[in-house]
Amino acid sequence: MHEQTQQDAAARVPSEQVRRPFLSTHPAMAAAQREFARLSATLVQCAKDFRVAGFEPKTEVRLSPQRCILQFGHVAATIAWLKQGDSVADGQLLVVVWRGTVAPTGAHQFERPETRRAAAATPVWEGSYVPEADSEATWTWQPQTAEAPRCSSAELAALCAAELHRAYLDA
Repeated sequence: MHEQTQQDAAARVPSEQVRRPFLSTHPAMAAAQREFARLSATLVQCAKDFRVAGFEPKTEVRLSPQRCILQFGHVAATIAWLKQGDSVADGQLLVVVWRGTVAPTGAHQFERPETRRAAAATPVWEGSYVPEADSEATWTWQPQTAEAPRCSSAELAALCAAELHRAYLDA
């Protein structure tokens, strides 16, 4: 009888929550923020490492709680956490490497004369990831392409940095 009650309760819970209960909790929200910050910081450090290795492009970083823009000379990388509900399990991480300027600089003026705009940036690589975790200690990013393996935030930052470097050299 008790076993039947547990099966009935499991049937009423959406399959996503049964599969990933940690990601539906409040501690997972805090863990997601920390993982995003770790991912962003590691990506920025990788860009600094490229500069040490002899590459000297101008680097600009713009950070916000759910976005990171890294302009690296004539290429850029963006990372965005796309929240789609009240649960981390419903969110998605979008990582894009661009050719062109994503974060133009310039003074903000209320009425500035018409200026020539730079050509729009074009994506050269992108990845979409969802979190997988039973606890903060087991946090990984699962690519939405089935054949790709899960990766940690540090591994994902290294992958993004490698694609950014490749785009820099190819441009």
